[in-house]
Parts: sequence; structure tokens; C-alpha cells
Amino acid sequence: MTAPPGGGQTPRGPNPPGEARPLPDSRRSSDKGSRARSAPLQRSVLQDHSRRKEMRGRLRLLGAAALMGLAPLAGIAPPGAHAASGSPVHVFEILLENQPYEAVFGPGGSTAAPYLNSLTAQGVRLDRSYGIGHASLPNYIALISGYQQNPNTSNDCFVYNCVYQPGADSNLADQLEAAGLSWKGYMDSMPAPCTHGVEQLPDPFQSPYADRHNPFNYFEDIVGPAASSRCQAHVVPYTQLSADMSSGSVPNFSFITPDTCHDGHDQPCFPPYTDNPGGLPEADHWLSQNLPPILAYANAHFGVVIVTFDEGEGATASQGCCSTDFTSTGAGGGHIATVVLGPFVRHGAVSTVPYNHHSVLLTVEDIFRLSCLRHACDPGVTPFGTDIWAVPAAPQ
Repeated sequence: MTAPPGGGQTPRGPNPPGEARPLPDSRRSSDKGSRARSAPLQRSVLQDHSRRKEMRGRLRLLGAAALMGLAPLAGIAPPGAHAASGSPVHVFEILLENQPYEAVFGPGGSTAAPYLNSLTAQGVRLDRSYGIGHASLPNYIALISGYQQNPNTSNDCFVYNCVYQPGADSNLADQLEAAGLSWKGYMDSMPAPCTHGVEQLPDPFQSPYADRHNPFNYFEDIVGPAASSRCQAHVVPYTQLSADMSSGSVPNFSFITPDTCHDGHDQPCFPPYTDNPGGLPEADHWLSQNLPPILAYANAHFGVVIVTFDEGEGATASQGCCSTDFTSTGAGGGHIATVVLGPFVRHGAVSTVPYNHHSVLLTVEDIFRLSCLRHACDPGVTPFGTDIWAVPAAPQ
């Protein structure tokens, strides 16, 4: 089932791939749909400002050095023409499902997920990465909006009644378009662009394509009748990514969701994948087949790739960090595995800085000079720092 045809909105296709502007020394506060920090948080703003300024400065330095051939990072292709801005131009987020950190990077991880474990030599492993809630849906929504979970999203919105109405606040897609930048959601096994349920009815899209793993389907200004053209152009089947890479039309921000077999959610997998064992080994295999061309594109076009999980399970399922909601026991989404890859990041490094999904959103907003949204503005939430970003050697 697809969204009904839009009524009255002028059809518009995806924005042309834009260039990220050089990262600024301070965050803008006037972007449409963003929430400025309130006065009681001003002290936190001042405390965090130097770290963000340092991070942005290091990214600019790394970008400039790479352009001049001065950043000897092994195995990284020369940046393309879009790298002229000296900062990341493409961000790819890939979200897997329902595994605690220990299952991926613990003692048995090398057997269950050998490919994921091999990635740590090519990038940075985040040892203190956390989801923001349970079940799946609130974690996906948090990554593009800064929202915290609510009773409906915590139940994965099996009745499709969780769509956020347009208001004063926006989502990341709105922010990117307002800044002249492009975005797409690439959804594995999606039968057609902009597939989603009908509001107020049981959601039929549970497997292998699942609405609850597609955060863009929960914002009225993307999926509503008046936004049909926008949704058709931006929320597309995963198969479109290969064509976009071949044509050089990959957007600035790409949100990639494998289907419920390939992301490790189903174990065993449901039709049409009844021969697949599912679980973490299936997610690891899917990554081994699909991540190499994405990473190659990121390396050649000044990109950053973030591979993470939505939520943790088991003994660490209630752990969380950073955001103001995580001051009580049981408020987090669990300890999860995350790897950051690309020409801007350290190789073979391990970060022990606490981050959550709101931190990932804040990092994307910082890269593209966007204001923070909702819980990404919390004083305990910080963007990726020098524990992750590489620093090139000074020119001789």
C-alpha cells in the first residue's frame, strides 16, 4: 500500500546533490524548525562550544590536507570534486537490529559477526554507544528528529497512528532541504517509493520491509497527502542506491535500512527468506556484501559511514546515557555496537566517550551546519570529537 496521491502541492524531485559548507565556529540558532537552547542551558553551551569548535576545525584541516595530498591515510582514495568544501559531503547511516554490544564485539562476536569485527581496523569502534529507548521505532525517529520515545512509538506503532504533525519543530530532512542539501531514505525490500500504512489503521508493513524501521514515514510533512511528491522522490527502495552511486547523484545524507531479515531482526527469517538463518550472522553477511561499495564511495567522495544498531537486549538493555531523560534506571535503549568509517576518521581506534542516537543526530547537524533538534540539544549530548575524527600530519 502506498501513500495516496498528493493534493495541490507542486511536484518536486530531490534536490541536486549539494556541497556541505565549511563547518562554522558556532551553531546557528535561526534555522526553521530548530529549537534554540534555553537560558538555563547557556552554561552548557559555553562549555561545549570549545569542543565543537575544535572538532570543526580539525575536520576542515583534515579536508584541506587531503585535497593537497597531505593526509597519508592508508587505503583511502583521493577525494572527488565535491570535497572542495573541506568538510564531509556525504553521511551514510546504516541501522541494524536488536543486538547488545557484547554479542557483536564481545568474546563470541568474532564468530557471529566476523565482518563487523574486521571493520574496527578500518575505523573507530564506539565502546560506549547507546540506544535511547525501546522498542525499535523510537530509536529510528530519534536519529532524524531528536524526539524521545512516547507510549505509541514504544509499541512500534502497530496501529499507524504515530505520525508527527507539522509544527514549530522540524526533522533532519526539513533542515537539510532548508540548507540547500539533499537526502534520501533507502529502504531494503520496500515494494515502491513512499510505501507506508494508512493512518489510524493496523500497519500491514511489518516484514520484510517494515514501516517501524523507516523514520521518515512518521512525519506528516513527508508522508501526508500534501507531501506525496516529496515522499516519492526521497523515500525509495534500497535498490536505488546503486543507481545513484553510478550516476554520482548520492545525496548528502543517506539513511539505509536493511529489511527485517538482513538487519538481523528476524531469526529465522520469514518469507521470502525462509532459507536464511537470520539474526546477527545474517546482518553481518548482508553488510559484507553491501558495505564495501558504500565505503568505497565514501572514501572517494569525502563521506562518513556510521554503522549502528537500534537497541540493545539482554543484561544491558536498560542502559543509556547523555540525554536528560536518562537520569533514572531503565530509561535507556541499551548498550549497542557502533562503528564509524571513512576518510575523516581514525583507523583501528576505540572510543570510550559516551554517545547515543541523539549524539549521532547532533554530529550530522554539526557537519552540515544545522541547529540542534530537541534532545540533541541536551547538555550531556555531544557530537563526535577527536576520539573519532582523524588529525592529519602537519605538512613538512
